[in-house]
Amino acid sequence: MNAIIKWMAEHPVAANLTMVFVVVVGVMTAFQIPQKTFPNFTLDTVSVSVNYPGASPLEIQDSIVRPIEDQLSVIDGIDSLTASISEGRGSVTISFLRGEDIEKKLDEIKTEVDRISVLPQDANDPIVVQASNNTRVLEIAIHGNASEAVLKEEAERLKDELTSLDNVSFVEVGNTREYEISIEVDRDTLRAYGITIAEVANTIAQNSLELPGGAIDTDTVAIPIRTTGRNYSQNDFESIIIRTDANGGSVYLRDIAKVVDGFEDADLSANFNGE
Repeated sequence: MNAIIKWMAEHPVAANLTMVFVVVVGVMTAFQIPQKTFPNFTLDTVSVSVNYPGASPLEIQDSIVRPIEDQLSVIDGIDSLTASISEGRGSVTISFLRGEDIEKKLDEIKTEVDRISVLPQDANDPIVVQASNNTRVLEIAIHGNASEAVLKEEAERLKDELTSLDNVSFVEVGNTREYEISIEVDRDTLRAYGITIAEVANTIAQNSLELPGGAIDTDTVAIPIRTTGRNYSQNDFESIIIRTDANGGSVYLRDIAKVVDGFEDADLSANFNGE
């Protein structure tokens, strides 16, 4: 080191050229370094959430949150489990100790959640995601003289187009209500047909189910069996047979009720330029 310093002192031109080179390279590199006010990073947490429409917080706690917590307690490296319960939804956030392989733990959690067999049949499938800090960089407002359904369809179409771009990693649609199919039953019509509201509710529930039916084991693979009978569209629900008679006559849901394919009843508003 002393020899280098001595040589530089004896050759000032070389020292000056070295300084100029370092400054030029530094300036060129400064313009190429990516800068973010809030850089994206992943957290050492994983969230497991389940939607159970119509269930009370107490039902969510007993039938959703506790089975998930019990099943996940066997995983090593967990620092804490935090539950969040609301009407129709329950979630469990798992925090891991520093140094744990989160991607590996994410796979373990998905495996353990798939093993839970006591979740209610009417509950939606569990959603397992790793927490992150996605930062909003752009917001696009879609507005105009159109129905709510048309605007949401256009938003979903635009989302698909933006997601296909190479430099876009995440797009979500916000300030919109979730789709919902409501069934409005007329009491006088039920009385005329001699049908009770409980009979209608039970028939609808039995005709909109997806249930596991076991598996067929072969020498090389196990083939799962599952009935796929969930209804999704207005026509699917309207075609449900509520009752049949000895002569082959049928009473369909459309005969005794009005099926509305719309949006959930939620307090939500969005404005753009006063509209």
